[in-house]
Amino acid sequence: MYLVRSGALQGFEMLVAQLGENPSLLLAELGFSSAQLRQPDAYLAYPRVAELMERAAEVCHCPWFGFELSRRQRNTLVSELALRSAQEPTCAQAFDVTLQYGYLLASGLTTALHSQIHTEECQISMKFEFTSPRGTTQLMQLSLGVLYRSCLDTLPGESQDFSIMVTQDVPALAEFGSQPKGYPTLYFSQDKNAVSFPKRWLGEAPRRDEQYLSEHLQQQLDYMEATYPDNLVLQLRYSISSLLPSGECSLDRCAAALGLHPRLLQKRLQEQNLKYADVLRETREQIALQHLQNSSISLTDLALNLGFAELAVFSRSFKRWQGVSPQQWQKQHRSNNNELI
Repeated sequence: MYLVRSGALQGFEMLVAQLGENPSLLLAELGFSSAQLRQPDAYLAYPRVAELMERAAEVCHCPWFGFELSRRQRNTLVSELALRSAQEPTCAQAFDVTLQYGYLLASGLTTALHSQIHTEECQISMKFEFTSPRGTTQLMQLSLGVLYRSCLDTLPGESQDFSIMVTQDVPALAEFGSQPKGYPTLYFSQDKNAVSFPKRWLGEAPRRDEQYLSEHLQQQLDYMEATYPDNLVLQLRYSISSLLPSGECSLDRCAAALGLHPRLLQKRLQEQNLKYADVLRETREQIALQHLQNSSISLTDLALNLGFAELAVFSRSFKRWQGVSPQQWQKQHRSNNNELI
């Protein structure tokens, strides 16, 4: 099964509404609901998301729907991966980290780094391992847009130094122009979908911008306030789930993301008879159960991306939560799922 985090559709409803259509009706038509899009740890069937994107582009008469959605997004996990990869000494090593953990964003999307032998260009290509009845053009636009912004956050150059290659033909552009807004030059009818940039950047240090980190935390705070206006625990769980893969998850970091002093955060949790450690454990447990049941992530990678130093520590913690090892739980629940099919 190919799955993608619900964060891939962040901003979908707002964009559809801005283009003059009803997002609730569009979601319902394809079997989705607004509630699914507001669960940060939820996973959606990737081919169905592709269908939704194609239908949205059709209904909204917007050939750049995927690119437009990416431009309006603040994909937290992508941002956290960028922050994590920026700790590497070179951009090449930073991309190794980013590509290594790409499966956290979606299963069924393959990404590869290509260093062109006879040119001074380097490319990061993307392809889907699945198809959908309506195609995957808009979903690829969205994925390329996310990739481009991740590269822009990591590499030392500016927007004009990049280019984007797409396999799709030139669309019927109507009033939308020959290029999507907010992107570098697009080249159509290419043999791959990729973001291209100068090869020399791979040996340079990645961006590590404290202002970017501050802005990222502020954006996260704004999003959480809008999504969970009166629920501190849900805000904290969202913050934890987005920070865990970066290796930067801590009480201080989560408090900063929420715009609170750590002691004030602890005090407000105490008012609900909770501690930060309680919310951290519950969030880790929920993420672990979702991955063990639905994804192909290795146990070692799952442990690392939940903030555990090694697999053995994760296994002991999981056994305290569920009474069995991760392997036993996964075997039992996947067997149960197979019996229901």
